[in-house]
Amino acid sequence: MKHEDNADALAETLRQRNFTAFVFKRGDDPFYRVAIGVYGDADSAIRVKDDLERQGFKAILRRWIPE
Repeated sequence: MKHEDNADALAETLRQRNFTAFVFKRGDDPFYRVAIGVYGDADSAIRVKDDLERQGFKAILRRWIPE
């Protein structure tokens, strides 16, 4: 998202639905990103992704790689 306030609002909505959401920005990238997790195994991550999609969110499953 281009605006941090929008990313924060989405993260708060997700937290209210019991997802562990946070906002981050990488380097010079102009976008704020909302992530959920981190999960220790693929099965847990897939279950959360499926739950997000059932609730109407678009979810992308990616391995977390710290900067």
